[in-house]
Amino acid sequence: MDFAPPANIHTNENARQRITMTTLTTPPLAPLLERLFSEAEAPGSIRRTPARAQTSSAERSAMMTSTREADYRSFYFTAKDAYLAVSRDTAQLLYMLVRATGARSVAEFGTSFGISTLHLAAGLRDNGGGRLITTEFEPSKVVHARENIAAAGLSNLVEIREGDVLLLRTGQMGRCLQQGWGTFAGGDAPGLSLYTVPWLYDRGVAAVASDTWGIEVRPNELPDSFQPFHIAAIVYMGLLLGEMFYLEEIAGLCAEAGRHEVFLSASPLPFTGAAGGPPGAVAIL
Repeated sequence: MDFAPPANIHTNENARQRITMTTLTTPPLAPLLERLFSEAEAPGSIRRTPARAQTSSAERSAMMTSTREADYRSFYFTAKDAYLAVSRDTAQLLYMLVRATGARSVAEFGTSFGISTLHLAAGLRDNGGGRLITTEFEPSKVVHARENIAAAGLSNLVEIREGDVLLLRTGQMGRCLQQGWGTFAGGDAPGLSLYTVPWLYDRGVAAVASDTWGIEVRPNELPDSFQPFHIAAIVYMGLLLGEMFYLEEIAGLCAEAGRHEVFLSASPLPFTGAAGGPPGAVAIL
Protein backbone atom coordinates (compact mmCIF):
# COMPACT_ATOMS: atom_id res chain seq x y z
CA MET A 1 0.00 0.00 0.00
CA ASP A 2 1.31 3.43 -0.94
CA PHE A 3 1.17 6.28 1.52
CA ALA A 4 1.13 9.87 0.27
CA PRO A 5 3.40 12.27 2.17
CA PRO A 6 1.69 14.85 4.40
CA ALA A 7 0.34 17.75 2.36
CA ASN A 8 2.22 20.35 4.42
CA ILE A 9 5.70 18.82 4.10
CA HIS A 10 6.73 21.17 1.30
CA THR A 11 5.26 24.15 3.11
CA ASN A 12 7.29 23.34 6.22
CA GLU A 13 10.48 22.90 4.18
CA ASN A 14 9.94 26.25 2.46
CA ALA A 15 9.37 27.94 5.80
CA ARG A 16 12.57 26.41 7.18
CA GLN A 17 14.52 27.70 4.19
CA ARG A 18 13.11 31.19 4.62
CA ILE A 19 14.20 31.19 8.27
CA THR A 20 17.76 30.02 7.56
CA MET A 21 18.34 32.03 4.36
CA THR A 22 19.57 35.40 5.61
CA THR A 23 22.07 37.88 4.25
CA LEU A 24 24.70 36.14 6.38
CA THR A 25 24.04 32.68 5.00
CA THR A 26 23.72 33.44 1.30
CA PRO A 27 26.04 34.80 -1.42
CA PRO A 28 27.76 37.13 -1.85
CA LEU A 29 28.31 37.66 1.89
CA ALA A 30 28.52 34.05 3.14
CA PRO A 31 31.55 32.96 1.04
CA LEU A 32 33.24 36.32 1.62
CA LEU A 33 32.95 35.97 5.41
CA GLU A 34 34.26 32.42 5.29
CA ARG A 35 37.33 33.62 3.39
CA LEU A 36 37.93 36.57 5.73
CA PHE A 37 37.57 34.44 8.88
CA SER A 38 39.85 31.75 7.42
CA GLU A 39 42.51 34.36 6.68
CA ALA A 40 42.15 35.96 10.11
CA GLU A 41 42.40 32.60 11.91
CA ALA A 42 45.23 31.07 9.86
CA PRO A 43 48.49 30.98 11.89
CA GLY A 44 50.56 31.79 8.81
CA SER A 45 48.23 34.39 7.38
CA ILE A 46 50.10 37.29 5.79
CA ARG A 47 47.58 39.68 7.30
CA ARG A 48 47.78 38.24 10.78
CA THR A 49 51.42 37.89 11.75
CA PRO A 50 53.64 40.71 10.39
CA ALA A 51 52.86 43.28 13.09
CA ARG A 52 53.72 40.82 15.86
CA ALA A 53 56.71 39.36 14.02
CA GLN A 54 58.33 42.74 13.42
CA THR A 55 58.26 43.89 17.05
CA SER A 56 59.14 42.26 20.34
CA SER A 57 56.68 41.98 23.23
CA ALA A 58 58.52 44.73 25.12
CA GLU A 59 58.44 47.02 22.06
CA ARG A 60 54.71 46.48 21.51
CA SER A 61 54.00 47.16 25.17
CA ALA A 62 56.06 50.35 25.10
CA MET A 63 54.30 51.67 22.00
CA MET A 64 50.82 50.85 23.33
CA THR A 65 51.42 52.50 26.71
CA SER A 66 53.31 55.53 25.44
CA THR A 67 51.81 58.98 25.91
CA ARG A 68 53.53 60.19 22.75
CA GLU A 69 51.26 60.34 19.73
CA ALA A 70 54.03 59.21 17.40
CA ASP A 71 54.55 55.97 19.36
CA TYR A 72 51.00 54.65 19.30
CA ARG A 73 50.55 55.75 15.69
CA SER A 74 53.68 53.73 14.94
CA PHE A 75 52.13 50.68 16.61
CA TYR A 76 48.95 50.91 14.56
CA PHE A 77 51.00 51.32 11.41
CA THR A 78 52.86 48.07 12.16
CA ALA A 79 49.45 46.43 12.74
CA LYS A 80 48.02 47.64 9.42
CA ASP A 81 48.10 44.10 7.99
CA ALA A 82 46.66 42.45 11.11
CA TYR A 83 42.96 41.61 11.06
CA LEU A 84 42.34 42.26 14.79
CA ALA A 85 38.93 40.74 14.09
CA VAL A 86 36.08 39.71 16.38
CA SER A 87 35.53 35.96 16.79
CA ARG A 88 32.91 34.09 14.78
CA ASP A 89 30.68 33.82 17.87
CA THR A 90 31.00 37.53 18.66
CA ALA A 91 30.25 38.42 15.05
CA GLN A 92 27.08 36.30 15.17
CA LEU A 93 26.10 38.06 18.38
CA LEU A 94 26.48 41.46 16.70
CA TYR A 95 24.15 40.34 13.92
CA MET A 96 21.58 38.98 16.38
CA LEU A 97 21.64 42.17 18.47
CA VAL A 98 20.86 44.28 15.42
CA ARG A 99 18.04 41.92 14.39
CA ALA A 100 16.59 41.55 17.89
CA THR A 101 16.40 45.31 18.48
CA GLY A 102 15.07 46.06 15.01
CA ALA A 103 17.86 48.63 14.65
CA ARG A 104 17.91 50.95 11.66
CA SER A 105 20.90 53.06 12.79
CA VAL A 106 24.18 51.64 14.10
CA ALA A 107 27.45 53.35 15.11
CA GLU A 108 30.68 51.36 15.37
CA PHE A 109 34.19 52.43 16.35
CA GLY A 110 36.88 50.44 14.55
CA THR A 111 36.12 48.38 11.44
CA SER A 112 39.64 47.03 10.67
CA PHE A 113 39.10 44.80 7.60
CA GLY A 114 35.32 44.97 8.02
CA ILE A 115 34.30 41.62 9.53
CA SER A 116 32.28 43.11 12.40
CA THR A 117 30.90 45.80 10.09
CA LEU A 118 29.67 43.20 7.61
CA HIS A 119 27.69 41.42 10.34
CA LEU A 120 26.14 44.67 11.59
CA ALA A 121 25.25 45.74 8.04
CA ALA A 122 23.76 42.31 7.32
CA GLY A 123 21.49 42.79 10.32
CA LEU A 124 20.37 46.15 8.96
CA ARG A 125 19.73 44.64 5.52
CA ASP A 126 17.58 41.89 7.05
CA ASN A 127 15.74 44.50 9.14
CA GLY A 128 14.71 46.21 5.92
CA GLY A 129 17.55 48.72 5.60
CA GLY A 130 19.21 51.47 7.61
CA ARG A 131 22.52 53.22 8.09
CA LEU A 132 25.76 52.09 9.70
CA ILE A 133 28.51 54.60 10.51
CA THR A 134 31.85 53.06 11.40
CA THR A 135 35.38 54.40 11.86
CA GLU A 136 38.94 53.31 11.25
CA PHE A 137 42.27 54.81 12.29
CA GLU A 138 44.54 53.17 9.70
CA PRO A 139 44.06 54.44 6.10
CA SER A 140 45.11 51.17 4.41
CA LYS A 141 42.47 49.27 6.40
CA VAL A 142 39.84 51.72 5.22
CA VAL A 143 40.66 50.70 1.65
CA HIS A 144 40.39 46.97 2.42
CA ALA A 145 37.19 47.41 4.44
CA ARG A 146 35.51 49.36 1.64
CA GLU A 147 36.51 46.65 -0.85
CA ASN A 148 35.01 43.93 1.36
CA ILE A 149 31.82 45.88 2.00
CA ALA A 150 31.41 46.51 -1.73
CA ALA A 151 32.02 42.81 -2.50
CA ALA A 152 29.23 41.94 -0.04
CA GLY A 153 26.82 44.34 -1.77
CA LEU A 154 26.35 46.38 1.41
CA SER A 155 27.98 49.70 0.45
CA ASN A 156 24.63 51.50 0.36
CA LEU A 157 24.22 50.82 4.11
CA VAL A 158 27.71 51.67 5.37
CA GLU A 159 29.70 54.88 5.79
CA ILE A 160 33.33 54.61 6.97
CA ARG A 161 34.79 57.64 8.71
CA GLU A 162 38.54 57.64 8.93
CA GLY A 163 40.07 58.83 12.22
CA ASP A 164 40.04 58.73 15.99
CA VAL A 165 37.50 59.58 18.69
CA LEU A 166 38.37 62.60 20.85
CA LEU A 167 37.23 62.49 24.49
CA LEU A 168 37.23 65.98 26.04
CA ARG A 169 37.12 66.15 29.84
CA THR A 170 36.55 69.67 31.15
CA GLY A 171 35.77 68.65 34.73
CA GLN A 172 32.38 70.39 34.68
CA MET A 173 30.36 67.23 35.31
CA GLY A 174 32.66 66.19 38.16
CA ARG A 175 32.20 69.58 39.77
CA CYS A 176 28.42 69.46 39.33
CA LEU A 177 28.28 66.02 40.96
CA GLN A 178 29.90 67.57 44.03
CA GLN A 179 28.33 71.04 44.09
CA GLY A 180 24.99 70.64 42.33
CA TRP A 181 23.84 70.90 38.75
CA GLY A 182 22.86 74.58 38.70
CA THR A 183 22.95 75.85 35.11
CA PHE A 184 24.63 72.73 33.70
CA ALA A 185 21.87 72.36 31.07
CA GLY A 186 22.32 75.30 28.73
CA GLY A 187 24.31 77.61 31.00
CA ASP A 188 27.85 78.90 30.70
CA ALA A 189 30.30 76.07 30.09
CA PRO A 190 33.83 75.30 28.96
CA GLY A 191 34.09 73.53 25.64
CA LEU A 192 35.29 73.52 22.06
CA SER A 193 35.39 76.69 20.02
CA LEU A 194 33.70 76.94 16.66
CA TYR A 195 37.15 77.63 15.29
CA THR A 196 38.42 74.17 16.29
CA VAL A 197 36.38 72.56 13.48
CA PRO A 198 39.19 72.95 10.87
CA TRP A 199 41.68 71.47 13.37
CA LEU A 200 39.43 68.44 13.94
CA TYR A 201 38.93 67.99 10.20
CA ASP A 202 42.63 68.24 9.38
CA ARG A 203 43.41 65.50 11.91
CA GLY A 204 40.71 63.14 10.70
CA VAL A 205 38.80 63.09 14.00
CA ALA A 206 35.72 60.91 13.50
CA ALA A 207 33.81 61.74 16.70
CA VAL A 208 34.00 64.00 19.76
CA ALA A 209 32.49 63.35 23.19
CA SER A 210 32.61 65.64 26.23
CA ASP A 211 31.46 65.82 29.85
CA THR A 212 29.39 68.97 29.25
CA TRP A 213 25.80 69.59 28.21
CA GLY A 214 26.67 70.58 24.65
CA ILE A 215 30.40 70.05 23.95
CA GLU A 216 30.96 73.60 22.71
CA VAL A 217 31.87 76.68 24.72
CA ARG A 218 29.00 78.71 26.16
CA PRO A 219 28.05 81.52 25.85
CA ASN A 220 28.19 80.81 22.13
CA GLU A 221 30.78 82.71 20.13
CA LEU A 222 28.37 83.99 17.45
CA PRO A 223 25.63 86.20 18.96
CA ASP A 224 23.00 85.35 16.34
CA SER A 225 23.64 81.59 16.14
CA PHE A 226 22.62 78.91 18.65
CA GLN A 227 25.29 76.21 19.08
CA PRO A 228 27.32 77.17 15.96
CA PHE A 229 29.89 74.40 16.56
CA HIS A 230 27.07 71.85 16.14
CA ILE A 231 26.03 73.40 12.82
CA ALA A 232 29.54 73.28 11.39
CA ALA A 233 30.48 69.90 12.89
CA ILE A 234 27.28 67.92 12.25
CA VAL A 235 25.79 69.53 9.15
CA TYR A 236 28.91 70.34 7.17
CA MET A 237 31.51 67.92 8.56
CA GLY A 238 29.32 64.93 9.51
CA LEU A 239 31.01 64.62 12.91
CA LEU A 240 29.54 62.27 15.53
CA LEU A 241 29.01 64.08 18.85
CA GLY A 242 28.60 62.61 22.34
CA GLU A 243 27.34 64.84 25.13
CA MET A 244 27.27 64.45 28.93
CA PHE A 245 29.82 61.61 29.03
CA TYR A 246 31.01 60.74 32.54
CA LEU A 247 34.80 60.85 32.15
CA GLU A 248 36.04 61.33 35.72
CA GLU A 249 36.85 57.70 36.46
CA ILE A 250 38.56 56.89 33.18
CA ALA A 251 40.52 60.16 33.38
CA GLY A 252 41.85 59.14 36.78
CA LEU A 253 42.84 55.69 35.53
CA CYS A 254 44.59 57.23 32.51
CA ALA A 255 46.53 59.57 34.77
CA GLU A 256 47.64 56.67 36.98
CA ALA A 257 48.69 54.59 33.97
CA GLY A 258 50.44 57.49 32.27
CA ARG A 259 48.59 56.91 29.00
CA HIS A 260 45.64 58.61 27.42
CA GLU A 261 44.31 56.27 24.74
CA VAL A 262 41.42 53.85 25.34
CA PHE A 263 39.20 51.48 23.40
CA LEU A 264 35.76 53.11 23.28
CA SER A 265 32.43 51.47 22.51
CA ALA A 266 29.37 53.73 22.50
CA SER A 267 26.35 52.24 20.74
CA PRO A 268 23.25 54.48 20.96
CA LEU A 269 19.82 53.06 21.69
CA PRO A 270 17.95 52.47 18.40
CA PHE A 271 15.27 55.19 18.49
CA THR A 272 13.60 55.31 15.07
CA GLY A 273 13.52 58.78 13.52
CA ALA A 274 15.47 60.44 16.31
CA ALA A 275 18.41 62.82 15.88
CA GLY A 276 20.30 61.02 18.66
CA GLY A 277 20.01 58.52 21.49
CA PRO A 278 21.55 57.61 24.87
CA PRO A 279 24.70 55.51 24.32
CA GLY A 280 25.89 52.68 26.55
CA ALA A 281 29.45 54.01 26.52
CA VAL A 282 32.29 51.80 27.78
CA ALA A 283 35.97 52.81 27.78
CA ILE A 284 38.63 50.09 28.19
CA LEU A 285 42.15 51.14 29.15
